[in-house]
Amino acid sequence: LDRVAVRVPRVKPLLAAGIRGRPHNDGFYVLSPDNPTCTNAVAQLVLLEAAAGPRRAPRLIEAFDAEAARQYCSQRLTARLLLAAIARLEADAHVQVADIDLAVVHGLGAFAGTGGILRLADQRGLDVVCDELRTLARRGKRFQPPALLTRLATENESFHGSPGIERRLRMSA
Repeated sequence: LDRVAVRVPRVKPLLAAGIRGRPHNDGFYVLSPDNPTCTNAVAQLVLLEAAAGPRRAPRLIEAFDAEAARQYCSQRLTARLLLAAIARLEADAHVQVADIDLAVVHGLGAFAGTGGILRLADQRGLDVVCDELRTLARRGKRFQPPALLTRLATENESFHGSPGIERRLRMSA
């Protein structure tokens, strides 16, 4: 990478951070047999900081906690998927809760162990999910819990355990 850094200015911050490239298995992609396209989070942060400039970029923390970053990203992605599922449930009177969970499990291949995104919310507790969404909503309104979720949480109901939730949704639409 040293020869390339002379011609490509974006490589200099990587070298300064100690990221030496593919021969040392610490380039932009972390090569592993089970996931060949796993990106190096530290390299991404270094490049983002270099691209944004010194004033606007967050400082790179020396002790980067990869597990905390993974959990944070997972929480945000799960929240966005849950909000999209609830929006779909509210938008279409003919869709059922089980249909959404089935689509998430078979269509996306996600949350198969829990039985779907709405079942996962039921298992975690809708009040806990609402609190987590309110915490995330401090960073942006897109994470604001919808009225349906808030109502179910306050009434101690669930998506799968509530009798006739689809019927009640159709009546309110």
